[in-house]
Amino acid sequence: MKLEDRVFYRLKMEGVSLSDSKRKSSLFFLHYKHFLFNFLPDVDPFFSLKNKILGFGYAGDPTRVRSDFKCSHPENLYFIGGLFVNYGCTFLANAPILIGRNVAIGPGSHLYTINHRL
Repeated sequence: MKLEDRVFYRLKMEGVSLSDSKRKSSLFFLHYKHFLFNFLPDVDPFFSLKNKILGFGYAGDPTRVRSDFKCSHPENLYFIGGLFVNYGCTFLANAPILIGRNVAIGPGSHLYTINHRL
């Protein structure tokens, strides 16, 4: 079973609906979304709006991602819920990244799913 199939199977087992989760963006539009995401303040009323701006594959409640967050392919990020991502994190998600319930990721952390020749 491919990694992406395992991710979708796990999401299905968690009861997550993926009806509108795959969205494609141009590189320019992704940079614009990052600017807007990082411009909004890190307070409770804005967290759900910030999650919608980047267009994560799935972001269960509560998902709190702090400013200075960078990612490639946000449609490949699946957050089940109870996630807290601190300042300055980078996720390079060429393949899907699934983060389960009640996870905290420290400041300046990097998650990579990059695959290329040496």
